[in-house]
Amino acid sequence: MFDFSLPYHSYCEIASGPIAEPFNALSCLAFWIAAIAIWLQRDDESSDFHQVAAVVLFVLGVSGMMWHGTLDRLAFGFDIIAIYMLMALVVTMLCNNILKWPLWASLITVTALIFFSAWLRDSAVPWLPQQGGAFLPALLFLSLVALAIQPRYEQATVYLLAGAYALFFGLAFRSVDLYLCLQLPIGTHFLWHIFVAIFVIYVTKALAATKVHKSVLPSIADTAS
Repeated sequence: MFDFSLPYHSYCEIASGPIAEPFNALSCLAFWIAAIAIWLQRDDESSDFHQVAAVVLFVLGVSGMMWHGTLDRLAFGFDIIAIYMLMALVVTMLCNNILKWPLWASLITVTALIFFSAWLRDSAVPWLPQQGGAFLPALLFLSLVALAIQPRYEQATVYLLAGAYALFFGLAFRSVDLYLCLQLPIGTHFLWHIFVAIFVIYVTKALAATKVHKSVLPSIADTAS
């Protein structure tokens, strides 16, 4: 499924020192910062999404630093797995916690988006290099969910649209990286990391804005009484 030898895995930035891509590696700290922020946002009424998202972001930061710091093929594999896990987690949260779909519907949606992403990652979208097309399904689904919940959760809609904009700009910077090498030797891939971290923070804010747990817990208490 993944051919690690293909040229679209290269980036504009390259250094002669011990760190292969310093800016790209350093920008992975954004995932750790987002993980800390999301972990601190959790409370007794929040779902496990905050905790799991924080852990996945931490792992993504580690794998990203290893990949961009060493260009090791194994590290690249872990980096790809981590980003797919993050996107699958976000889609699952959107289905379960915001759309309130049953688990089977969420699993079908996540599976379909993963296969669709795999199909779009290469030649299906030639104008989005570096597997950029793989993130279009998540971006589209996020935007549709934001529009679908607007009548019920206005603030959550704002957060989801902000997350969609962050993912869009991150994807744009990821895609133009190789085209700007002459003008910007460090490239723009490092901005992809920063915007993905911002995207996840906005998604967690949207979950908190829906207050789904505050609406469910009282009903359980009332039933018990």
